[in-house]
Amino acid sequence: MDEAVNGLRGIAAFHVMLFHYTWIVYQVSVYGMMEVPVFYLLSGFSLALAYGNKKLDLLSFYYKRLVRVLPLYWLVNFFSALPIQNGSPATWPYADARFWMTLTCTNTWMCPLFFQNCGAVSPYSLPSWFITTIIFFYLVFPFIISPLKKLSDEMISRLIVIIYWFQLLPFFLVWYTSEDYKNVSVAIAWNPLSRLPVFILGILGGLQTLRWRLQNTRSIEEKVVEKAGFNFWIFRIRSQVDLSSIDEEKAGSDFSDPNENRSIVHILFPYGFTSKIENTILSQESSEMVWSRRADISLTILSLFLVAATLKLHSFVNFNNEAVIIFCHLGLIHVQLILIIGVSRDAGRSMASRLFRSRIPQALFPIGTSLYLVHEECERWHRYLQLHTRIPDILVYKIVVAMVIAWLIHKLYEVPVSKLLLRVIKKK
Repeated sequence: MDEAVNGLRGIAAFHVMLFHYTWIVYQVSVYGMMEVPVFYLLSGFSLALAYGNKKLDLLSFYYKRLVRVLPLYWLVNFFSALPIQNGSPATWPYADARFWMTLTCTNTWMCPLFFQNCGAVSPYSLPSWFITTIIFFYLVFPFIISPLKKLSDEMISRLIVIIYWFQLLPFFLVWYTSEDYKNVSVAIAWNPLSRLPVFILGILGGLQTLRWRLQNTRSIEEKVVEKAGFNFWIFRIRSQVDLSSIDEEKAGSDFSDPNENRSIVHILFPYGFTSKIENTILSQESSEMVWSRRADISLTILSLFLVAATLKLHSFVNFNNEAVIIFCHLGLIHVQLILIIGVSRDAGRSMASRLFRSRIPQALFPIGTSLYLVHEECERWHRYLQLHTRIPDILVYKIVVAMVIAWLIHKLYEVPVSKLLLRVIKKK
């Protein structure tokens, strides 16, 4: 995986922690929920890069994915179930059902049935609801990637636009039909089926990036072709890598991204799923420059939105907070996808790519999963210890403690257990 993408994942995990802690300490929201779609996109994107040009062993894939997330998920939920506050978990509502749902990672499937109180059926560690959703994505990924690999470049570009608009439908239906919009929208945001389109968007973006990389790792034979009265440099490719899993008749040996030449408007509001799209193939350097600009524009849009939302500027234009939260979940997804693709295809040219490749994001990446899962449990124990000691309620202190604990868990538990379990399948 690209270093810039890894750095983005680390920054996203840190942002979620900062969101929870700033709200607890200062009652200030920094809208960390905007990172949830980033995790879905990154999961689909990274899996497409890893398996988009190779034959997938179903059992091996499932085993490798599950051993990377389930041991840490179960550990965090075990500590979260300890009755240090609010009594014993055995006395909580739906205690028996909640135990089995947490064990089998099926909690988020039940949220639509308990939308007025999703917490009643959530895992004991609330942030780990994300794991119960992503597990479903892992299960269906082998069946999704196979047909998507056979699509043409033009069809993939069009499908990205179609799916972006399609994933908006559940929230818009709830917006206009439900009186309890806030709780129902949370249930939909957690449900695996309603968020599956975002994961598929990540897969499509990963397939585009993979084909672009395959093109630029082959020997290039320049060929001039006449088109509309002008000369274009097109690259005819001789395969030097295994492309057996890509349908050459449909995908073509010359990768083209029809959306590379779209305007800035396309980043925010993707279009182009009905009109005829010209498949213009850019040189590697030109493509890198295009995606460098797109990555920086995307990061600028996301940063401006985050600052405006944190400062409550939306109140001046009569936007309520629920609308801003939904926009975090939905409206910025294509911008986030463009950012991910951009930093993967710009060869480090963009400011965004250089930022994500810097030391701090790279240091956050290895502990990103641990930090995401343990930071709220750290806060729960912090509140408990405050009842008996004089632990300071300072934001920086909480962040440092959570990061140290996340690092220890990553080094002493997450990595060793994953290596041990992966060694089992290698012996078989």
